[in-house]
Amino acid sequence: MISREKAEAYSQRRTLGSHKVDTRAYVIKVRNRKSQEVKLTVFDQVPVAALSQITVTATDLGGARYEEQKGALSWAQSHQPQHQQE
Repeated sequence: MISREKAEAYSQRRTLGSHKVDTRAYVIKVRNRKSQEVKLTVFDQVPVAALSQITVTATDLGGARYEEQKGALSWAQSHQPQHQQE
């Protein structure tokens, strides 16, 4: 089971001079409910700015492999039976 939730404690909107800053954070939880080990790859994506006036910065990627041009994130993981990881 995989879930993705917005981390409200780390999400905020603010203004710095004439710039607007929108910070968003998400928590991805992976749980193995099977009775055997499971190997999987989790994929997610960071938005990619289409306009030069917009800057997107990925800060804490939790050890993910990051393809900056596409904004693609991937985690290769192995989970023991009844194990949960965030």
